[in-house]
Amino acid sequence: LGGGGQAQQRPKSSQNVSVSAKFREQLTGLMRTLDKTDPVFVRCIKPNQHKAPALMEGVLVEHQLRCSGVLAAVKISQSGYPSRVLFTDFTPRYAPLLPAGKGVGGTDKQKCRELLETLGVEESMFQMGRSQVFLRSGVLSHLEQLLADAVSDSAIALQRFSRSFLVPKLSTLRDAARRAEAHVLALVQRGRYREMQRRARAGSKVAAVCVAALCASRLCRCRKAAVVLQKIVRGRQTRRRIAVAQARQKALQKMFAQQQPPPVPPGAALTAGVPAPKSPGVG
Repeated sequence: LGGGGQAQQRPKSSQNVSVSAKFREQLTGLMRTLDKTDPVFVRCIKPNQHKAPALMEGVLVEHQLRCSGVLAAVKISQSGYPSRVLFTDFTPRYAPLLPAGKGVGGTDKQKCRELLETLGVEESMFQMGRSQVFLRSGVLSHLEQLLADAVSDSAIALQRFSRSFLVPKLSTLRDAARRAEAHVLALVQRGRYREMQRRARAGSKVAAVCVAALCASRLCRCRKAAVVLQKIVRGRQTRRRIAVAQARQKALQKMFAQQQPPPVPPGAALTAGVPAPKSPGVG
């Protein structure tokens, strides 16, 4: 009460917040979130009435596109200038398409117009704005194709130019290949010749050993045959000598036997008064 009769202010509790206040707070938060994002609207098309996958009914889809205004928006976009590019982005990007030694000058707008005219784009296919150029449908894709072709041609030219310095000439490679082939063939032929020589020496040694063994066996057989023949000849000679000696002995015995007188009986010698002959070997 010492406050001069003024009522004390009490803090409002959460129970006193109305439904409209909650709604406004939620709506404010939603709007903040939407302002921070870039919303994209997606229109859903029902493909068929049977709710079956991978089934498209053309009449139903076309009817939905016509009713939703998508086809009309596409036609309007095609009849207008759907492609829009800033001057500051258009000129640096498509300036490489200009012929060699030709450039553009002036403001960004003038550079963009001169660039389009140089590339052969008709004036009805583009319009110049304050900060960007408006292009009809198909112009931007045509320029991108020209840029891709130019980049590809430049890359091929740069590659050919670099290869002409980095890669040796074809004649040099051919000569190097021939020299390498000659060296390889020489090594192979030398190896084959050495192998043939080794085999020839080995064959000569084997042949010499075989001939020596054959000659040794033949010499052994000849020696044995000579010994047998020698035995036969010596046996015949010995038998012939023995036969000759025996014949001589028989002849001598026969001759001695013929030279001696016949034996006289002892009584006959006494009777005749002739002294008896002395026996040989008696003194």
